[in-house]
Amino acid sequence: MTEKEPVRALVLGGGGSRGAYEIGAWKALRELGYEFTIVTGTSVGSLNAAAVAMGDLEIAEDLWEQISTEKVLDFTPMGDISTLSGQRSALKEFLEKAIKDRSIDQTPLKELLTQVLDVDRIYDSPVDVGIVTVTYPDLKPKQVFKDRIPKEKFIDHLMASSACFPAMKAWPIDGELHIDGGFYDNLPVQMAIDRGATQIVAVDLDAIGIRQRYDHNKAKVLKVIPREELGFILFFDGDLAKANMRRGYLDTMKTFGVYDGWAFTFQKKTFDEDQADFLAFLDRLLETALPGGKPGELARKAAAKVITDKLIKATSRRTLLRNPAAAFADTAGRIFDIPPHEVYEKDTFVSLVLQHLAEVDGDPFDGDVKEAIDGITDEKVLTKMLVQELEAILHTGEPAKPYLLPLAASDVVPAALFCLYFKEKQEIPAKGETNETEKIC
Repeated sequence: MTEKEPVRALVLGGGGSRGAYEIGAWKALRELGYEFTIVTGTSVGSLNAAAVAMGDLEIAEDLWEQISTEKVLDFTPMGDISTLSGQRSALKEFLEKAIKDRSIDQTPLKELLTQVLDVDRIYDSPVDVGIVTVTYPDLKPKQVFKDRIPKEKFIDHLMASSACFPAMKAWPIDGELHIDGGFYDNLPVQMAIDRGATQIVAVDLDAIGIRQRYDHNKAKVLKVIPREELGFILFFDGDLAKANMRRGYLDTMKTFGVYDGWAFTFQKKTFDEDQADFLAFLDRLLETALPGGKPGELARKAAAKVITDKLIKATSRRTLLRNPAAAFADTAGRIFDIPPHEVYEKDTFVSLVLQHLAEVDGDPFDGDVKEAIDGITDEKVLTKMLVQELEAILHTGEPAKPYLLPLAASDVVPAALFCLYFKEKQEIPAKGETNETEKIC
């Protein structure tokens, strides 16, 4: 008996301006050879589902790269929405206008969709498009595929699905008001299953909205989730959209095992050869750093092992990476502002981190180190401070000072350990010579 061919579906969640991420995910899936017979979407996910049915990635990318808030809403932010402070200021303006006008008009979005989407092409496509919306005020869900939508009403259904009420106006279709599908299901996986899907890739934008449970026994579901903050959902900016498309592309490639990493992206097996040495380095360093007794005593070895395990678990839980060297690399990259949207080889990434470490301004450690730690909040400075303290422990065998304990719960510790491991590794002498690193590693 031959096994049935899987029915593949792409599920695209709602999330406003974060939707550019889904286009990046789609690009990656195309490169991986994935084709879908079903695409379901909610809110901005329904707009992207229409683009997937059209099959024109270039048009979708151009649309998002050229997008702006005023092309979507009857609202123009006054500040720079590419910054957090600018987004906060724009949110205040947005809320004031929404209260004054009793909601924001999204008619500009319909004009944009009418220009960009080829509805005939969507209906001629073999891709089955499903849209989620909710009727208002009775709040009844409406899940409908294109074969049940008159062609001339298709864009209105997209508008209804993305009507982020009450910030935006409810959208009328045949005299009935509709609001955002996120009020029922912001990630319509079950809708795809009910249509016959057996293999599903679901792109979740981590936005506010209800998520319905789905039958795990009827389909294999693989989720792609953002590993960085994608921005405020109501403000649209071409540069941010371009960055989010890149994030979606890289996160999807990592989800499918093409690359390694979490927020940062590395070639496969980048840190695999360091895993055993890195673990040994952590154990020995912490064993030396623990106060009291002689290095190598059983109690200190056991305590060092417990601390190492807890540190690795805490960092790995946040990044979902099993290799501690890779997990700690992710933390170091964030602290030192390494560009996150490249694919890194190990040597390049380590060199960038150590270069940024060396460039930390001045020497904040003159005088009382304890007072310095109490007064510093800059993670870069604290990381450099901890690297220097741990380096002294490494080479003198002196136990760690109690005033370092407040740093133990922060990201500074894994970042400093990553920096010190590779700093010491780069300084290993030629064969035949010895130094303290060889003893530690």
